[in-house]
This record gives sequence, C-alpha cells and structure tokens, in this order.
Amino acid sequence: MGLSALRLLSEFLFKTATNEERAGALALYRRVYLADVGFVPSDLPDEEGTYLVAHHQPQGLVATLRFLGPEHRPFDFEKRCDLAPLLSPESSAALIGRFCVDPDFRAAPRSMILHLGMLKLALAHARGKGVSDLVLYTQPHLIRFYRSAYFHPTGVSFDYPNLPHRMHVMVLRIADLAGRSRQRSSARTEILLSEDLPNFIL
Repeated sequence: MGLSALRLLSEFLFKTATNEERAGALALYRRVYLADVGFVPSDLPDEEGTYLVAHHQPQGLVATLRFLGPEHRPFDFEKRCDLAPLLSPESSAALIGRFCVDPDFRAAPRSMILHLGMLKLALAHARGKGVSDLVLYTQPHLIRFYRSAYFHPTGVSFDYPNLPHRMHVMVLRIADLAGRSRQRSSARTEILLSEDLPNFIL
C-alpha cells in the first residue's frame, strides 16, 4: 500500500458504533441528507440497524453507514424491485446504505480513503455475521466507484421517492472478492483486503 494512502487511512478509526455513538451516527446522516437532497429518508430499520462509523481526531465522527443483516429481509427497497433473482438460493444477503460523509471530509483523496475504509469495515462486519453477499443501491454517478470496489451492476433500478435519479442495485459476492482482486493489484485492493490494519475495530 502506498505511504500516502496508508497515512490518510491512519487518520481515521473505523468501528462499529456503540449505543452512545448511534445517536451521533443518526444525527450526521439526517444532517447530511437534509443538506444534500432536501429530505431525510426514513424507515423502521433506521432505529434497528447496525451503524458503522469513522472517527477523526479531533473532528470526531465524520462518516457512517447502516448495515442491515439477513434478519431484516425483505429490505424496504424490495417493495420496489425483486432482489431474489439477483442472488443464489442459498445466499445470506446484507444491505449497506445510508452512507454519508461530513462535508469537511469530501475533498479528494481523503474522501476516497474514507469510502474505501467504510467498505472494508462493512466487509469485515459481514464476514463476522456469516453474510455471503453485500447489496447496495446507489445513484448513477457512483456506479463506477462501486464497480472499482468489486460490486457488480445488476441492471436493476427503481425510483426512490423524492430523489431525482433512479437507484441502481449492485451486489458483491464476498466469496468471489479474493479471486477478482488477484486480477489487478492496487492500493484500493490492498485497503479492502488487508487484515493487519490496527485502526479497524469490530
């Protein structure tokens, strides 16, 4: 891993939110969505899901995403599209979403490092829960980024109320990750697959 990428990554602590940190994660999510899109999406799992967070010293909590395990299926978006044909019958899928970053940390390359760190944390959390597939839905301009992190575009999209763009469903089969990553080596790959980074706590 390049020294610059490692240095940027080391600025943050990536972890599963404690009960006390959940309130801060929800507050960040609501503040960011209200500022960015003018409304705050909401459903019951917002209060029930697991929140993964990134901390920066001295700024504090600067990024979060929501992790919904297989016990939460059917996921809310499955009211709008059928997820079953996109997964194998024996799969155990989790949904990651509600990803947001404090506006002060969106400049490149720090923003990219934060995105990758949060995805790495989600992968580690998924493996610990016995999850076989990570599912997300995203706006069109982020498809390329998630493809670079080995998520597969499914060709399935749906309209989300109050958002101007259709949401596109993408899937990462965790068992395939190592094989795909061997086809190309990069700092991005190393961040996602490295197992010896001390600033990741589950």
